[in-house]
Amino acid sequence: MLGIIGGVLVVFWFYHAAEKLAKDTTTWAIGGALLYAGTRLLWTYGIIKPLMSKSFYTHSGSTGSIIGISGVAIAILVAAIIKIKYLKAPKT
Repeated sequence: MLGIIGGVLVVFWFYHAAEKLAKDTTTWAIGGALLYAGTRLLWTYGIIKPLMSKSFYTHSGSTGSIIGISGVAIAILVAAIIKIKYLKAPKT
């Protein structure tokens, strides 16, 4: 549930930032969604799963929550970095 909320927030954040800067809102919203989902998947299955090895499949509920929350946090952090770097107002 937290992952869905995080994804929706990133999509709306990118959409409204693109709208303010008169850029293509649909492209930026879709890009934000793909960036968020890709980062979460890479974090969970590319980094956490190899680190935990077999315990990835047999972890407790609290460990699962930490894995989920860390994935959301990392994905939002990466989205913020991309948004700040590429979706900003031009210098005057």
